[in-house]
Amino acid sequence: MVAHTDSNVTVTMLFNVSNPTSYMGLRLASVSYQALIQNKLMGTAGTGPPVPISLEPFSAKTLIGTFVMTGAKMDQYDTLFAQSDGAPQWHVRGTMSIWGRDGFLTPEFDIPVTASST
Repeated sequence: MVAHTDSNVTVTMLFNVSNPTSYMGLRLASVSYQALIQNKLMGTAGTGPPVPISLEPFSAKTLIGTFVMTGAKMDQYDTLFAQSDGAPQWHVRGTMSIWGRDGFLTPEFDIPVTASST
């Protein structure tokens, strides 16, 4: 979700992290990410629970990530928003930190996202 005020643009993203296998012993620690429009960096952030949470077999957890743009970054967003007729093409790339029985797993991702304005 993208919320625009006179002083800032707040971007909130939901990260659905799943364990689509029967593997037991996974614990989700965090998601670190960069949000981009047309390969221009709009913001970076990380999200995660206070302590790692269990990812049971065939389950999913949702983490909420938020970043705020002000000043020059907000102006850049407004320009890209206008150039795209109000539908900027976002994508997000980053890394998840997952604890496993044999140590940390750090899968990377680079995915398109959908955005909505309020």
